Amino acid sequence: AAGSLVVLKVTRAVRKASGIDQSMQRFLQEFEILRDVDHPNVVQIFDLGITDDHLYIVMEYFARGDLRKRMQQGLTIRECLVYARDLARALQAIHSAGILHRDLKPGNVMLRDDGSVALIDFGLAKARALELEITDSGLIFGTPHYMSPEQGHGRSIDERSDLYSLGVMLYEMVAGQKPYDADNPMA
Repeated sequence: AAGSLVVLKVTRAVRKASGIDQSMQRFLQEFEILRDVDHPNVVQIFDLGITDDHLYIVMEYFARGDLRKRMQQGLTIRECLVYARDLARALQAIHSAGILHRDLKPGNVMLRDDGSVALIDFGLAKARALELEITDSGLIFGTPHYMSPEQGHGRSIDERSDLYSLGVMLYEMVAGQKPYDADNPMA
């Protein structure tokens, strides 16, 4: 709507002498994923543009910030359950579209003014439908404390890895701490 605040997510330089680089590919993949998923618990996007060798995505703005910040204030059990339910619904929507998020964590969950949540940051997402080969086998992407063991060890993952991450987040929302907090959570 006119006069509404939005967020511009901007890439670094998108062109090399050889053409499209990996960061540009990831950025375009994120746009395609978000364009194809219309769900109330997934961030809304409005436009994709290019200027001065940078791509940008125009997306929804969240005045209340992210779940990580909100968790620092403590959550009620009801809030924990509502957030977990909304995130499970978002995962169902993206998984139904053939997408794995691969980096589900409190910093990638935004809060709307109405109390609902929206999943953001699909830069590491993997879309089976797009078949983009932009990650090398055995490379590890994501945030260690929220990764499933198979993801942390660079093995093949599926929807269960995102659900594992949701479980870690639910534990942290309820208990106020991660289930484990070692220097190396993959140990």
